[in-house]
Order: sequence, then C-alpha cells, then structure tokens
Amino acid sequence: MDTPQPPSDTTTERTPPPSETTMDTTKRNKRSNKNVEVVLTKSKANKKKQSKSDSLNAPYIKLTPLDDDDDCYIEDTAMILDDDVGRQQSQASHRIKDPNIHCIYCQDIGSYIWRCTGRDCGIPVCVSKAPGDHGCIDASPNDVTGVVTVTESTFLCPQCHRAEERRIMLRIASRRLKSGNHRPSVMRDDFQWLANMKYEGNLLIFVNTHSDTATGNLVVAGNAENPQSLPMYQLLKFYLGEHLKSATQAIAKINKTTRLGPYIRGLVICSCGSTGRVTESVNALKQLVECDIFDFVLVPAGVSTMDTTVVPAINRFLENVFVYDMKIWDALLQSFGEDKHVLNSTPIMLSFADMQISSHGTRKRSVDTRVIAYSNLKDGRPWGFDIYQCRMCNEPAHNLIFHPDGKQFYGKEWLQTKMKYRCLKCKAYIRRIPTPSWIHVADSQNYGRVWYNWPLTLQQRQDLGMKH
Repeated sequence: MDTPQPPSDTTTERTPPPSETTMDTTKRNKRSNKNVEVVLTKSKANKKKQSKSDSLNAPYIKLTPLDDDDDCYIEDTAMILDDDVGRQQSQASHRIKDPNIHCIYCQDIGSYIWRCTGRDCGIPVCVSKAPGDHGCIDASPNDVTGVVTVTESTFLCPQCHRAEERRIMLRIASRRLKSGNHRPSVMRDDFQWLANMKYEGNLLIFVNTHSDTATGNLVVAGNAENPQSLPMYQLLKFYLGEHLKSATQAIAKINKTTRLGPYIRGLVICSCGSTGRVTESVNALKQLVECDIFDFVLVPAGVSTMDTTVVPAINRFLENVFVYDMKIWDALLQSFGEDKHVLNSTPIMLSFADMQISSHGTRKRSVDTRVIAYSNLKDGRPWGFDIYQCRMCNEPAHNLIFHPDGKQFYGKEWLQTKMKYRCLKCKAYIRRIPTPSWIHVADSQNYGRVWYNWPLTLQQRQDLGMKH
C-alpha cells in the first residue's frame, strides 16, 4: 500500500460502531451472499459514557507488525458468526391470510410479494424482479449470465434458512486498538475464510477510535493523558497486514470483469471530524480508493462527532449499499442526505468509486471525493461551512450574523439566493454574496443540502474569506 508519509501532532473524538442489525438478513443481493466485516475499536479505560470526547494530545507512534513468537500480551476479541445473522423480527408462525399483505421487513407492498416456503412459515417479503422494482429481496437475473439465484418456489426467509441448517455466509471479526494488539497473524483465519469463498463477497472495515485534531491520525495506544496515533493506512498495515492487501487485490480483479459482482470493499471511520477535515489526512484516504484498495471511505468532517446522531445514519447508509444494492453516492443521499439532525451536527466526507460497464465489456472505475453538508445561516454555517471568515478581519463564522439577501429562491433553485452578514468584531456589513459555482444542490428530498468536492482548493478557501 504505497501512500504518503504521515503527518504529526494530535487530538480526538469517537463514536461507537453501528450495530450489525439488518445487514445480510433481508436481502441476498445479486452482488454477493458472502460478506466479511472487520470491526476495529479503541478500548475504553474509563467506562463512563461520553457523548463527546475532550481533545487529547496523541503524538505519532511508530509500530511494526508483531510476529506470533513475539512475547507480548494479546487480547483477541475475534467473534465469528458464520451462521448467526441476528434475530429476525418475524413472529408469524402461520400463513397470513389478510388480503392486504405487506412485507414483514419494510412494511411496504413492494413490486411483488413472495412467501417463505419454509414449513409452517409463509411470511411475506417484497421482491425485486427487474431493475426499478422495489424489494427487500433481489430476485433479478444477473446482468451478464441471466441466471436467477432465487425463485418464488425456493425462497426461504433468513430464519428458516438457519432452521434448515443452511449457512448464510457472514463472518465478523473484532480487534481492539491497543498497545500490543497490532498482530496481523491473528486475523489470518478470517481472511482465509474469505479466500475459501474465492473472494466472492463484500468486505467492510469499521474503525472506531479517537483522532488527532491537528493531523487526523487515529489513536491506537496510550491513555487519556498520553495517547498515541497513526495515519489510517499504517493502522490497516499493522493490524491487518498482507491479508487485507491480498483480499482487496483479489476482489479488485473480480470487479474488473462482469462475470461476477461487483463486490464492494468499504471503510467507515467513526472518529472526530479531523480525519476527514485535515487536507493531508483527506488526501491519504482518497488514495485508498484511487489505488483500488477500497470502493468507498466514509468519515465525518466536522469539528466533533455526536455518536447518538451519526450512528443511525451510518446504519442506513450501509444497509443501502450492502442490502439494497444502491450506488454508493445515492446511498449517502438517501441516508445522511435525508437526516437533518446528522448534517446539522457534522458534514460527511465520502470518497467513492463509481463503476460503469465499458464498451469492451469490462468495469471501469471513476473516483470522486465529496462532502455533503447542511446550509444553516442561523447557526453560522453558510453552505455548511463553519470555516467561513469575515472578509475584512478574518473573524470566524461564529461571530458573524448571516441572513438571506434580496430575492429568495426555493426548490432546486434555492442556491441562487444571495446572502449578507454583519461582523460582530469589525462591524463590517457585507451584502449580495452569491453562492460559489463549485457548491452544488444535493439531490435530496429536503431543503438546504449541498455538496462540493473535497478537500477545498486555495481559491475555494479564499471564496470563503480565508487567507490560506
């Protein structure tokens, strides 16, 4: 994994990982019915629950992968759930005879409704049989082979699938980010499981820890008084090693053809926003997608991260990608883009690859990195920016009073509305400020959502009143 050398310095925040609830239980999508998820979490020295962490000093720490022979305390928290896909909410043990049948998972009528063929079950589930259909179960034929993997006569709900001792291919492994736990060999069996599946599956890595405010590095060791941090690419190297490299390369090779897949490799980082906010950190995360290691990297990009607000939207985003087979950017718009509470607390950075089938019958990737944000003039965040500054004295946005100026537009043209502000420090009164051309309206059902490419260029920062 060739990536730039890490910056130094430090500070931090965290959010807990999303619960593995509906993943891979409601839909066997055509990309895969085999998934592996790796969850990395920072161990807690203090059991007190905190909604926001205070900033910490977490200097850069240099690590080298440990071998099995190294004498070091290891706590292996790997959890393997080959068959367990979670408790289903299905309580129907008899066939439903109500003529107004709804899907037991989404409560919608769907394009088609199938019943589970399991003995004494018969629960209804909505099914998608063609592009454009709504359905929790994807029963459409493969784009290339035309093969249908499930039919109405063979469909089993996840609960009956388990009752008949048929394996649902899901594996979850967890490792704590702590001193001495950087031993890639511990994860060998988990990645071997994926190799045994010929790498025909999705891969999700979830990292939950504090981060350094100055550099965006992630805390991997130490305590509240003396934390130590690493850039993301080094964390992956020291904790997952060559196993991750082999898996991502194998999946990338499969995705270049249209015979199978595409299988999605995702990285979600739950930390304070500096990881997705500091330019050097953002560029390093972008390279993970540009180098075809991951298909998306998602991370908050605000000042701080509120766990109780962000986690539900992360769950919906992952469900949209891995269960409902949405395009990655569309999945973000229909999760974070529809949640005002999340975007009102932090913008979200997403670096993602969009895959299209070329005229030669192969898949081509185009990578883009964007931030989705909520424009809130009352809270001092025009176009979602808390970094806006007074053009006269460079006073930050929290000391500026913003209002719309002149004619106000609505609908998809709302960005044409100009704004004005008054500086509480230098008393400057600036009017008729247009929206910069590089800020775009997000294709959302709700007002005020915008997106722009990330990180910002020097000219774009100057458009926001910043001098550097």
